[in-house]
Amino acid sequence: MKTAKYVIVAMGLVLLLSSCFMSNPWLSGGEGDSIYLPPDVIKDTTRSGSEPFQFETLLPVTLDLQIDFYEVNSTGDGSNLEEIAPDAGRAVVVITNSKGNIVYEGAVQADGSLDAQLVLPADPEDMVLTVKGYGFKDRSVKISDLVNYSKIERKMGLMSEGLSAKELGSPESWDSDNDMVPDVYDAFPNDPDYAFVLRYPDDEDEYMTVAYEDLYLIDAAGDADYNDFLAKYAITEKSKLNKDGKTMLSSIEGDITAEVKIAGYDHLFGIAFGFTMEPEEVLDGKFTLTYFGSDGVQRQLDPDFDLADFLVPIPEPNDSPFTHKVVVPLFGSTAAATLGGRKPTAHFEVKFASDGIDRNKIQLAPYDPFIYVWNTHYDIHLIGETPLSGIPDLPGIKLITQLKSSSTSGPYTFMDGEGFPWSLLVPVQWQHPGETQRIEKVYPFFDGWRKSKGAGNTDWYLWYLSNMDPNNEPPDVPVLDPDSLEFDRTDRTPQEAKFDITLGTDPDSDKPVILDWTDPPTYIVVDENTVGPESHKMIVDFPDVSDEPGFTPPETLNVYFWCLDAEGAP
Repeated sequence: MKTAKYVIVAMGLVLLLSSCFMSNPWLSGGEGDSIYLPPDVIKDTTRSGSEPFQFETLLPVTLDLQIDFYEVNSTGDGSNLEEIAPDAGRAVVVITNSKGNIVYEGAVQADGSLDAQLVLPADPEDMVLTVKGYGFKDRSVKISDLVNYSKIERKMGLMSEGLSAKELGSPESWDSDNDMVPDVYDAFPNDPDYAFVLRYPDDEDEYMTVAYEDLYLIDAAGDADYNDFLAKYAITEKSKLNKDGKTMLSSIEGDITAEVKIAGYDHLFGIAFGFTMEPEEVLDGKFTLTYFGSDGVQRQLDPDFDLADFLVPIPEPNDSPFTHKVVVPLFGSTAAATLGGRKPTAHFEVKFASDGIDRNKIQLAPYDPFIYVWNTHYDIHLIGETPLSGIPDLPGIKLITQLKSSSTSGPYTFMDGEGFPWSLLVPVQWQHPGETQRIEKVYPFFDGWRKSKGAGNTDWYLWYLSNMDPNNEPPDVPVLDPDSLEFDRTDRTPQEAKFDITLGTDPDSDKPVILDWTDPPTYIVVDENTVGPESHKMIVDFPDVSDEPGFTPPETLNVYFWCLDAEGAP
């Protein structure tokens, strides 16, 4: 990759950064009096960088929150706060991304705590965490690049709107289905079986894509074009509260399309999800599968199947946090994806019985999409997943006669000897490489992502170069002048600096252009209108924000520009 970098030397006062909290002072009490909530206690944990790289484009984040509820002490002079019962507000926590889409929503337990996990795209993005309580003022805080944290651990407060908990009226007036979630926060206010709904991906028009190379344990990842088989899918989870006020998973739904099959081998495609099974525990629920074949005819396997029939143990050696997998076979033959001019689709629903299932017992999305190669009898998974000990038969349909990987000594990495995965998932609909086109040739930032172990080029899957000439030579390294730009951190007004990037010559005489630059922190802006072979302008605005414990600003900041030529060679 042809790059140039600029270095910002930050002088003077240490920059005070935080998670960029929004305003916190909730005004109540008498005229002229301001009542402030206690300051939030923040113990967020950033990712260490030492975590094993498993080609994830989605990463988990743990939420560990404690919400305290306050009202003005009406018996005092109007200047004191009084803490009230934790379940007063029937609070919920909502996290939204920069598009305003909900990426997490769940209820705070009766003791004011929330212990949950969410999944976010690995490409960093600012997000807003909002706490809402019935009869309380909403609290919103912005967390910069939330996915860069492995854990969000905070103690926060909510201020009453002036009505104490005992004045809110009977639950029937604000909870129509009596599920302990106020109607204003309930996605299904008249259905006690459901309260919250989450979709992966969060955009209703988007799908995740999983792609495979199918010569597992026979060859390296072949030509690394990841088009032997591709499927796109979206997952919808619905949850509710149980009688103890804990969020429980009620159902899982999936919508899947077999997109591409170029390989000669045939496969079964399915989705599994890890499950922690306690001794003597019975998995109670139903499974429904509806699909359209390549002939366009709808078929439904009826009646509903017992979910326990799709449960298989995870074989040893088992370093998985789960003991079993629920295995959902979807397409018995991917060869049908190339026939009839139609793309087979499927819809499945797993509905858990009674109070639902503790969300912490079940694997997070995107779960474990897999193929079973009929020709070789190997099942292929994402890196970090364990192989299957079996694939359940559907009634009247015999699926699997032999599984090789479960009898092969582990551990199972599903990575070839050249460091490429056998299965790759991206959080969007994806243009796969053409036949025999290696992925790093048509996605020029894939190698940077792979070699940095996920630290850089996190949006590599968005940069597709079509119709590239394999003999085309990349341009020379661009030259930056000056080499270093200095800014005074004691100055709280926006500061401007101009710099020049001289684009080198191109061996093929193609015109080189600046493609993009790595995302700097939010307080640094590169003027997009001036990026090109001319002078460039950079604006640095150091915000006046509160200190975050444990944060040490860098002495220097490297931002890399990369360029390509007019024919697409980077």
